[in-house]
Amino acid sequence: MEWAVNEHLIISPLVGLYQPRKDESNGGNQVGGNGTNVYSQLTVAVPF
Repeated sequence: MEWAVNEHLIISPLVGLYQPRKDESNGGNQVGGNGTNVYSQLTVAVPF
């Protein structure tokens, strides 16, 4: 999905869920358990 604010500004959001297999006590990188994580990203494009 992307949103063209005007002809020189485009915004594209990203939201996702991630469930790690292991936490830090089992050889993984996740600290504090292996619960589901929410991640987000916002891409801003300025074509000219």
